[in-house]
Amino acid sequence: SQTPSSQTPTTNVPTSGHPTSGHPTSSNPTSLSPTSRSPISCHPTNSPETQVPTAPGETFSPSSAPSPSPPLPIYARFSPNAVRVLVDFSRDCNLAKAECSQLVSNRTLTLLGLGSRCFWTGSRTLAIRLGYGFLLEPGNILEVKGGTIFDSTGVSSSSVVTSTFVAASPLVIHPQVVISGRSVFSFCEKVTLTSTSSSGSLGKPYLAYNWTLVSATPNNTASAESVLNISTPTLSLSFYPGKYTVRLNLTNWMGASSFGEYSFVVSPDISPVITSSYPLTFNVSRSDSLIISSD
Repeated sequence: SQTPSSQTPTTNVPTSGHPTSGHPTSSNPTSLSPTSRSPISCHPTNSPETQVPTAPGETFSPSSAPSPSPPLPIYARFSPNAVRVLVDFSRDCNLAKAECSQLVSNRTLTLLGLGSRCFWTGSRTLAIRLGYGFLLEPGNILEVKGGTIFDSTGVSSSSVVTSTFVAASPLVIHPQVVISGRSVFSFCEKVTLTSTSSSGSLGKPYLAYNWTLVSATPNNTASAESVLNISTPTLSLSFYPGKYTVRLNLTNWMGASSFGEYSFVVSPDISPVITSSYPLTFNVSRSDSLIISSD
């Protein structure tokens, strides 16, 4: 039988001359260690960032924001009666008194109207009282000047203009539709109904009027087609004899809509309508003569 060799096994060691080191030598071209001449950095650069408008309820989080981060506008919305805009910031502010012209960009200032006023209603909420002839609408962008709003520790807002979209209030006032007119008309005259007593326009003309025919007895297609083409505050049309119900849908400039309905009858009877430039009731004595004429 064969016996194992008694020779001691040889051990391979690196050829660098440093047997205690398991790392490749600096002369090895496949070294994975970066040299001091080309450092690799995992930190973001300090290049300026451009902030974009955020959607309502979202915040802008820069990758290189200072610590602590400055106050930033994160949400703006109209008040329910659309006379104010409320702007929420990401952190408590120092509530410094300032004119709107010092806080917002010139482009935004133009939209706020003549005589707009800015004031704080909370540590994070700036209120803007809209001025005469304001042009701001839901979906517009509100821009805050950089370096104008500070937090309680003295950290100012970004040096660049920050902005957020302006949203309509979820509790916006809806129109109150009021339709006025007679309840009985003759078929030889036009039916005239008006909505001038309606409210809820929020200080501007209504965005849309939409008259529609709800019902007609008997069914009259011609009248229905005529009503569907009316988009003015007043309805003035000729109808065939019958009973009708019309609906007016009003939409204000904030996008809130409401409707009201009105019923009337068009009579087939031709009833004369008497008008006079003088009182129809007066007193005469027996000795006076009375002459009544009609044209």
